[in-house]
Amino acid sequence: MTTEKYTRTGKGIQWIAADATDLAAINVIDSERGCIAYEVDNQTYYIATKVGSGATIWQALVSNLELLKLVGVTSAVNEITITNAATGANPSISCTGEADTGITFTNSEAEEILILDAVATAVNEITIKNSVTTAAPSLNATGGDTNISLKLVAKGTGVIDASTNGIRTLQAVTNVNDAVPTDAELDTAFGTPATVGRGFIGTVDDADADARMFICVASDAGWYWTLMTKAS
Repeated sequence: MTTEKYTRTGKGIQWIAADATDLAAINVIDSERGCIAYEVDNQTYYIATKVGSGATIWQALVSNLELLKLVGVTSAVNEITITNAATGANPSISCTGEADTGITFTNSEAEEILILDAVATAVNEITIKNSVTTAAPSLNATGGDTNISLKLVAKGTGVIDASTNGIRTLQAVTNVNDAVPTDAELDTAFGTPATVGRGFIGTVDDADADARMFICVASDAGWYWTLMTKAS
């Protein structure tokens, strides 16, 4: 919808001062439209609504340019709830309505960009952290469990592709006395196979003057390892 028709001179517009405490009133323009308009520092802000074709559309505009559009569908039961927070806590954007509802992000052609799904009684989640100069941002498995693995799952015959400088696995520096590592030593270095998961790969750098390097793989029953030959 356009807003040029909604001027100071009429058309049912209600102008509200910048310090107004009540922006809830809407004057009906006609049977399908309503609008609130107000000014701050000579800038015009509109909150307009249009009902038609079974959908409700709310638009927030600045100087007739769209800032935010909220579109409703017929018989909707799920919605977005934005909650502020007190000192020390994060505000939240929540998917509310039916239980265990996720959220889907799409582009202007309704093509999916990102899907955030939910499971019942979840206690673990992903936390993305930024970083300071010279440090790497992180993608962390967080939640109520003490030990939480992180899965990256490709579809079908697809693979997880590290397309730049490869993947660095967890490394432990531990004293294996220039001999072979034991299950107990690797449990201490990485966690038990049941904890880290079958197929986990880690490297052990022997603490005795870098004499030996082992690649260690977790299985269901214990650890497998291979001794690496040092380059000349």
